[in-house]
Amino acid sequence: MSRLRHPTLAVAVGTVVVATLTGCLPHDSFEAQCVKVYDGDTIEVMAGGPKSLRVRLQAIDCPEKGQPFSNVARKRTRELVEGKRVRVEVRDRDQYDRLVARIYIDDRDLSKQLISEGLAWHYTRYSSELALGKAQREARKAHRGLWQDPDPEPPWEFRRSRREGAGR
Repeated sequence: MSRLRHPTLAVAVGTVVVATLTGCLPHDSFEAQCVKVYDGDTIEVMAGGPKSLRVRLQAIDCPEKGQPFSNVARKRTRELVEGKRVRVEVRDRDQYDRLVARIYIDDRDLSKQLISEGLAWHYTRYSSELALGKAQREARKAHRGLWQDPDPEPPWEFRRSRREGAGR
């Protein structure tokens, strides 16, 4: 026999949780299933409702499509999270209405891991976290990933040069 006296209330509460997730605020945290990886720093998660949520990884910037290591970063993100349960810690929403969040697999910070492997830059425009800066310095010193190139082009400069080229 069910312990719930009002099963319709349980359904309604579940609906409220899903509705709340679509309006996430900074510091919200929830468990979700990663259902898709778009690139090294953008994924899609399902958190128990009919609508998936696009998430931009906070504090990092991975190489853009067409840059060296773009495919490697996307593949590595896919290996680490696609099809897995993750913890999403919301920090903000961006101009494209994506959640900007830290993603954790067990207790591993995906942003820090990608920086440590040389597959992302610490995006200092949006983060001044000392641990991420240290991880980047260590990856660069060890020539891991994109740091094999002595002077790799940051993705934000790559995007800017493409925009400027398109405007001519």
